[in-house]
Amino acid sequence: MADYDLTSKLGPFLDRHLVFPLMEFLSVKGIYDETDLQRAKLELLSNTNMVDFAMDIHTSLYPDQVVPPELPDRRSRVVSELKRLQTDTEPIFKIFSDNEVQKQLQNSRDHRTLMQFLVDNHDFRPEMLDTLYSFAKFQYECGNYSGAADYLYLHRGLVPISDKNFLNGLWGKLASEILTQNWENALEDLNRLKEFIESNMTTSPLQALQQRTWLIHWSLFVFFNHPKVFFFMQDLVKVIQQESYTYKDPITEFLAHLYVDFDFDAAQEKLQQCAAVLENDFFLVACQNDFIENARLMIFELFCRIHQCISINMLADKLNMSPKEAERWIVNLIRQAKLDAKIDSQQGHVVMGTQAVSPYQQLIEKTKTLSFRTQMLAINVEKKATARYSERPELHRWTWYSNAGGVAKEIDHILVSTRWRILQNCMVYRSAEFFGTDHRLVVATLKLHVKSRRISRGNHTVFHLEKLKDLTCAHEYAVAVSNRFDVLGALGDPVELWDTFKRETLQAAKECIGERPRWFCLDGDAGENRGESRCQAGWEPGPAQGSVTPD
Repeated sequence: MADYDLTSKLGPFLDRHLVFPLMEFLSVKGIYDETDLQRAKLELLSNTNMVDFAMDIHTSLYPDQVVPPELPDRRSRVVSELKRLQTDTEPIFKIFSDNEVQKQLQNSRDHRTLMQFLVDNHDFRPEMLDTLYSFAKFQYECGNYSGAADYLYLHRGLVPISDKNFLNGLWGKLASEILTQNWENALEDLNRLKEFIESNMTTSPLQALQQRTWLIHWSLFVFFNHPKVFFFMQDLVKVIQQESYTYKDPITEFLAHLYVDFDFDAAQEKLQQCAAVLENDFFLVACQNDFIENARLMIFELFCRIHQCISINMLADKLNMSPKEAERWIVNLIRQAKLDAKIDSQQGHVVMGTQAVSPYQQLIEKTKTLSFRTQMLAINVEKKATARYSERPELHRWTWYSNAGGVAKEIDHILVSTRWRILQNCMVYRSAEFFGTDHRLVVATLKLHVKSRRISRGNHTVFHLEKLKDLTCAHEYAVAVSNRFDVLGALGDPVELWDTFKRETLQAAKECIGERPRWFCLDGDAGENRGESRCQAGWEPGPAQGSVTPD
């Protein structure tokens, strides 16, 4: 199954030390020639300090030849460099072996405080950080990944994020944790590296894209080995649909046939090929049994949604199982409460149980996207408010208006407000231009219905919709609304159901969103005093001043 091997595509985005586990896996599976794999390993070791490993591979690859003299010479240089670095780092490790320093390392969260403590109390020098980083990198190149992880942990706690070796230290720490299979620390380092890449504003877009590409490929080791990994099937199906023209293999084609095309025969054929692909994939080989079991369960669930009565023989054929194995498998599903069905042994059929969806469940399904829709509503409201009140002189300096649709007349943008429903006999006189301005004289007849209306200050609640832009607040609001719908299941009266729905929704909004802050508030007495002061000052109501006369 070398056609579906992705090692050649993953290799350019991985560190050479991370490629070694892939090469060892391919050697065990035997899908490539062993001689070619040994040569590839020898090429990978050319720029590392694992000289003894390279000499062993060269001996096994060329048993009749003498080891090239450059390998023993390089080994001597590596040993001398190791002794020099051990001598340089001996005072550093002596400082870190102190109990007081270890307590400070565990309790301190600020590298400046820790660095100042070491300088004041233990004669620590800043140049020792570069020596510590060089020793950690040397240990990594020698294959001592656990030691490199420990040294890089010390280095990360003492250097600021602006240090020249900070980013390289994060990559080295992640690679060391992956190669030692310490998945908990690897996940923490992966998230820390992701946050640094996303927040670093000094890198160019090309460098950021390159680092994100490396991070995606390196995360495969953590993704398929960390126990707390969740698969989002719907998102995966969407990605497969979008990228199907660029890449295909039996696994992606199986999901596409099952969830997109609903072609069970094609899915059955691809399932047989998936077993061979999983067996020869470094990341997926541990998931082979789980994948096959869950794939059969997915086929069975989708098939049962379409059919009410299913033949066991036909089902066994779809699942690539014998009839006895299929019947035993279905019985286990029924026992484990994963399936509501009955088996007719005489007819050899599986009769599916009817699962009526309750109104409560329907309501929950319809309100799942409530937070997203509310957030989009808030965004649209903000866009309209911004478009109404923002200054747009170039766009609305002049607006064309025509009563009959055949003649374009130029009017001022104020007359386009929604307050003016009808404009009649609108005329623009260009002769009014003066003093180099862009003003025109506009004469129009407005058909208005003037009505005196008292503006009441009721207790209408205005919610602070801006908070819904925060995903955490929107999620809390959606959960609160969903939880309050529990009381609706026991109500039968439509009027009472609607009143309860409004009351619970408003109460959830008050608790999670809150009211919009008011900048001022006038009580009744203040309003009356304000009206009296206006009358005393001569603010009498009267006709609007201007050249436009209502009809």
